[in-house]
Amino acid sequence: MEFQKDLEDITGKKLEIVTGGQPEAGDFYFRLGSEDTMMGDEGYHLVIGESVRVDAIHTTGAYWSTRTILQTLKLSSDTNALPYGEARDYPKYKVRGFVYDVGRKPVSMDMLQDIVKNMAWYKMNDFQVHLSDNYIFLEDYQNSSDPNPADAYDAYSGFRLESSIANEEGKTLASDDYHYSKQEFKEFIQDSRNYGVNIVPELDVPAHAMGITEVFPEYAVNGWNPRFKERSIVDHLDISKQEVIDFTEGIFDDYTKDGTFDSQTVVHVGADEFEAGTTAYRNLLNQLIPHVKETNTVRFWGGLTWLKDNPVTQIRPEAVEDVQINLWARSWADGKEMYDMGYDLINTQDEYLYMVPSGNGSRGAYGDYLNKNSIFNDFSPNRVAVRGGFTTIPAGDKQMLGAAYAIWNDNIDKRATGMTEADEFKRFYDSLALMSEKCWANGKEKGSVASIDALASQISTAPNSNPYSTETDADGIYAEYNFDGGIGDDSSANGRTLTDMVNVGQAENLNGSMLKIGGGESYAATPVEQLGSDGNMLSFTLKMDEVKPGQIIFEEDSPYGTHDIRIVENNKLGYTQELYEYEFDFIPEAGKTYNIILSVNPQKTDLYVNGTFNSSAKGSFTNKGLVKKTNISSSSFVLPLARIGSKTNAFKGYVDNVRITKSYDINDPSQIPTSGWTVSSDNEQALTADGNEGPVSLAFDGKPGTIWHTQYSPSMKELPATITIDMNQVNRIHEFVYLPRQSGGINGIVTGYQIKVSQDGSNYEVVSSGTLAADNTSKTISFDPVDARYVQFKVTSGEGGFGSAAEINLNQPDAKGELQAQLTDASGILRGDYTQESWNAFKAAYDKAMGIMNNPDSTEAEIAEAVTGLQNAVKNLAVKPIVDKSALQKLYDDNKQKVQGEYTDESFRVFKDALAKAKNVLDNPKASQEEVNKAASDLQNALAALKKKDPQPVVNKTALQNLYQTCKNLKASDYTSTSWKKFSGALASAAKVLSDPKAVQTTVDQAYKALNTARNELVKVKPVPKKGTTHKVGSIKYKVTAASSKSRTVTVWRPAKKNSTSIKIPSTVKLNGYSFKVTAISDKAFKNQKKLKKVILGSNIKKVGKESFRGCKKLKYVTISSKVLKSIGKNAFKNTEKKIKVTVPKKKYGSYKRLLNKANISKNARYVKK
Repeated sequence: MEFQKDLEDITGKKLEIVTGGQPEAGDFYFRLGSEDTMMGDEGYHLVIGESVRVDAIHTTGAYWSTRTILQTLKLSSDTNALPYGEARDYPKYKVRGFVYDVGRKPVSMDMLQDIVKNMAWYKMNDFQVHLSDNYIFLEDYQNSSDPNPADAYDAYSGFRLESSIANEEGKTLASDDYHYSKQEFKEFIQDSRNYGVNIVPELDVPAHAMGITEVFPEYAVNGWNPRFKERSIVDHLDISKQEVIDFTEGIFDDYTKDGTFDSQTVVHVGADEFEAGTTAYRNLLNQLIPHVKETNTVRFWGGLTWLKDNPVTQIRPEAVEDVQINLWARSWADGKEMYDMGYDLINTQDEYLYMVPSGNGSRGAYGDYLNKNSIFNDFSPNRVAVRGGFTTIPAGDKQMLGAAYAIWNDNIDKRATGMTEADEFKRFYDSLALMSEKCWANGKEKGSVASIDALASQISTAPNSNPYSTETDADGIYAEYNFDGGIGDDSSANGRTLTDMVNVGQAENLNGSMLKIGGGESYAATPVEQLGSDGNMLSFTLKMDEVKPGQIIFEEDSPYGTHDIRIVENNKLGYTQELYEYEFDFIPEAGKTYNIILSVNPQKTDLYVNGTFNSSAKGSFTNKGLVKKTNISSSSFVLPLARIGSKTNAFKGYVDNVRITKSYDINDPSQIPTSGWTVSSDNEQALTADGNEGPVSLAFDGKPGTIWHTQYSPSMKELPATITIDMNQVNRIHEFVYLPRQSGGINGIVTGYQIKVSQDGSNYEVVSSGTLAADNTSKTISFDPVDARYVQFKVTSGEGGFGSAAEINLNQPDAKGELQAQLTDASGILRGDYTQESWNAFKAAYDKAMGIMNNPDSTEAEIAEAVTGLQNAVKNLAVKPIVDKSALQKLYDDNKQKVQGEYTDESFRVFKDALAKAKNVLDNPKASQEEVNKAASDLQNALAALKKKDPQPVVNKTALQNLYQTCKNLKASDYTSTSWKKFSGALASAAKVLSDPKAVQTTVDQAYKALNTARNELVKVKPVPKKGTTHKVGSIKYKVTAASSKSRTVTVWRPAKKNSTSIKIPSTVKLNGYSFKVTAISDKAFKNQKKLKKVILGSNIKKVGKESFRGCKKLKYVTISSKVLKSIGKNAFKNTEKKIKVTVPKKKYGSYKRLLNKANISKNARYVKK
């Protein structure tokens, strides 16, 4: 039971579950069968006294009570105590939802499950999973010199569910980069119900459908969007064709008919923003919605206000009754109009409830987050948007279901922003408590958004969920590995010992041992699989024997793409995550040793090398072989820690001092602290309402998300703009670091500058001027070291005529920087490679240099001397004499595969012992030349002493030879292919044994037995079925009407099953392996088949017999594929569905309609030409 597990997660206590009896003090007592029907299925009555008692009508209500109990425990000062009291609780609205676009951005099943747990934690109950979609801005793919709508197929699209619908090449709709299996999603739907959450799968058709049209381009609208003239419309299905509507229905049948979407599942059919014909759109709704309604409740996006033809195609009652609609934009679906039509309403109003994550921190419609104050003050689920404003629907009206807020992943492909699953969960969670309040109650009972947020902060995320990939720590440390002593020991207090050591070893260095990684499959597994980006660090010492793209340093398994720290294509250090690739401005050199620190924070991952800041990660997105977006600044990184090294492509080299910790301040000796500085600007915008933009102080606050911006309101102040820095003391500086704005586009990014310095604030000298690239990468401007107190940064040009800056820093020369690098590099030198005397001298120089490094009072002369001394000691390291193992290696390789075979047991045992000893010497890096020579001599002597066994007896092949001669004359045409396949294999094996001069008698006997058995098991080919005989194939019984070699035909005789709902009569059928044309349907073949709903007649049907479908009262769909039908017998379709729909070949429309009328088909029958 979830309550038991969640209670243990919060309190640490695991309570026993029992049934029956009466509650005692301290018990939680749940009872179903409450007579208080006004509470409904989701309500409950809670009484807290000596025990806790819950009464509910349904298990869902009982489950919601457990959320209240657990949240109350978390809000109490003692998580083991509950306040006495009584509550009667039930929701105001039936649907309390969240919509998540996973079609355009893959989202793991683990994250979907965490979202369900957190929705349930806040009593939200409707999770609409938007499974298919594509990049919106298809105009980005228009070639202006040669416009072609099909160019848009290069854009990103997604279809996230396993599909049985395949094109002629066998490609299904399911996305290659990531999709959920049918079984996986079916279990997700069913498991989520245990949390009180209904999963609503959405497949968006007929627009937003490039996940479908790129697989079936023949079904696409190959043209341009009428509203956005340069935007291709190939992401629209051409539903003006009945064939495409039938195909679309089949997409949903693929899931509703096989139980992936069971009958309790509300199925969303999309129907959003169709731009290729209003009549076609309305016709689709009139067919698709009733079709899916046969098995499931249907939901769709509102579009009927916008999409009206003239005269208006009326929506059929069966496409309205009990159908749910998302109201998202008043222009597309007027809420009152949809209510009057009879739809059940879900308020998903875009101006309040749409998020498009971007990382820029904006709030409001289509912003990075929802504007919670606006929602709190103005939004209610029953206040729906209409043309010209809003209207209120009674909250208790059965058509007013509730509300849902949404995350849309528009920012992908060429406009990708690097948002991760965890980033998007943060945005989902940010408004979860508020939306819960708005949908469960009235929404203002807590008084303010701040009060709701404060409570949510205490209640936090759901127990037993981990969307941010957190771990427990000890004093800020998660794990620490120095590889000394026990190779996998965790030297922190966490006890997270390394496991599964594969092809790794230890190598001794100055400070103990390093972990040797061997390339290919080589790794040490850690108990910490991944660690989230909310203020954590990974530090390690790295030495690579070679540097090649694709080499992996750390990794974890990922549900899609790769997730690792690696060398990327340009030999820079970087990482991959969620289909993105990021890089730092650092290329490690082979053979050099570095201290690496990765600092991960929301939307920012920084690299420090040897204690000095190097760069922030910049990302790129590649899809379909095309680099779609580069220089992505948002870089939230979940650290992949499952393995040091890799299962597939580990680097070759060494790792040491792996520390996984919470973030801490890194003392970069080159960066001058900004505290105590006075800064001003002659051109700055006043502070904006959100506090993220305006005065120059925002460029010195240590927050890359805030920016200085030149004045643009109430009027624009032209450039230049000058920033003046007073450090309030003289510092020696040599670098000016400019970080452009990290979000909101490139407006104001500095492209031209001048830097001046002064000691007195009056007399300035220019130290640098020039141009900068108009991108958001960090820029370090270097100049000769100079003493200065004042620095002026003059912006001479900027994007849009403005200037802006996220952060500005000044760097001083690091006197010990070179010494630190030398010490770090020296720490990776391996002791075993050098003579003891030279190693001792080297260690003495290293220890002296380390002393100088750690002494804050070291002089420049002492530092320079330490650098020189350490460099000389490294140069003077003497390599040990090389031991030549080549002869022993060749001798070993030439004989390691030798098997006993013809050798005596004793001589072969001696040989194997010598071989094993040779292998030990080869693997021992400390083996002397003398040991190598002895191992070679012993192995050579053992080879010479090998003795052969006595000769083997004569082998008798006569019986096998005779049998083979008999069998080889048999003909394949006389036997079935399956039995012949086994026989021919045995025959070939016998031939091989007969030709083998070394074959022993046992092998000969086995070959004889196998061939004789295969011969005896040969099965003769069956004869052609005779005329008049009946045969069952699938769900149909057939009677043979012609069986000659020139003409083989059958008639459909009877159904094989009485309860079939759908019959497809093929054009041909195979009987005993022979193909027969299906040319007729017998009299009364399917008479009175009460459950039959759909029939397809094959292309060879010439005759339909009398009363063949009479009395099939539910028969609603008939498709006649045949173009050779000559007769339909009397009353063949009498008493079928009154509004039966018959699809016929276009050229046979008139003749077939006359035949059907004579067969007494309903006068209300509808005919469709194809």
